[in-house]
Amino acid sequence: MNSFFGISDILNLVNTTIQNYTQTSYQALSSALAPTLTLLMALYVAVFGIAHLTGHMPFDFWRTVRHMVVMVLVMTFVTQWDFFALYFGNLFTDGPGKLMALMSNGSGDPNLLLGQVMDQGILSASAINQMAGWSTLGFLIVGYSVFYMTLACAAYALYLFVLSKLALAILLGLAPFFFLFLLFDTTRDFFTHYARQVFNFALIPIFTSAVLGLMLKIPQVALSRLQAVLVSHSGHGGRECFFVLLSFVIVLLLLHQVTGFAAGISGGGLHLHPGNVSAFALGVMTTQLRRTAKSTKSNLGRLGGLVARPLRPVGRWMRGLPQKVDGDAEKKQAKEQTNPPAGTAS
Repeated sequence: MNSFFGISDILNLVNTTIQNYTQTSYQALSSALAPTLTLLMALYVAVFGIAHLTGHMPFDFWRTVRHMVVMVLVMTFVTQWDFFALYFGNLFTDGPGKLMALMSNGSGDPNLLLGQVMDQGILSASAINQMAGWSTLGFLIVGYSVFYMTLACAAYALYLFVLSKLALAILLGLAPFFFLFLLFDTTRDFFTHYARQVFNFALIPIFTSAVLGLMLKIPQVALSRLQAVLVSHSGHGGRECFFVLLSFVIVLLLLHQVTGFAAGISGGGLHLHPGNVSAFALGVMTTQLRRTAKSTKSNLGRLGGLVARPLRPVGRWMRGLPQKVDGDAEKKQAKEQTNPPAGTAS
């Protein structure tokens, strides 16, 4: 059963748009890079041949075979869309969906479950708002709270799905450019970082579906209880509303960590979300306040030293210590002791 509010329709439309965009971008970039590919292949053969002729690289049959295989693979991945889509693109576009189906183990599609929970949450919020009146304004607050929490969880999960799909479409469309970096050792790290980013965005829908498949059953049960209470008029549903809101908060916090999970495994992803931006701003503000405190502390220390300098002899006298003589007077007294006046007896 499809969602009433069309979450599955949105994802299907995104999939259709992405598929056309990736293929179009790949073929356009592949055609534009054809002269560059020819030049790089000639340079690759020239560098390899010169290294053999000058003795910088001893001749090895298997090394030569490996270089030939690299050339053939790079040329095929850059110029042949069917080969690229079969052995690289579909691995990251269709692979997550198949893996999510295996992980769900027949318990239901997480996208379908998300649509059902969203339908139940909004219908429950509507039922609560219909019960609100001048004497029961609390129902209006609870109804809007359930509505906005349902919308927030569904929107954030949908955002993660669409983000991963769009990022994969853009990265796979740029694949011909990055596959050229495989030819030389000095540029191979660029392709490694590119592959890590692709792997990162392929993991995001897997973790999102896992969180939804495990945790959305909790608010689904809570919403069913709330609907049963409201339909039977057996109570005001306050306890059920609190349970619904708490379960949605837990799901939202777990979804908030999905990008971090994917970035930690892939080793090349970006963990960017509003929480990280806030944390960065808080860190900058804390650093600035720390610098200001240090500067203020040093200024206060100088001011205190100037104020307390005339009182130092009094403090030393009160502690029973000999008073500190002024520097010039102390030097003069030491000079007189060393060189007594001329009229003094020896």
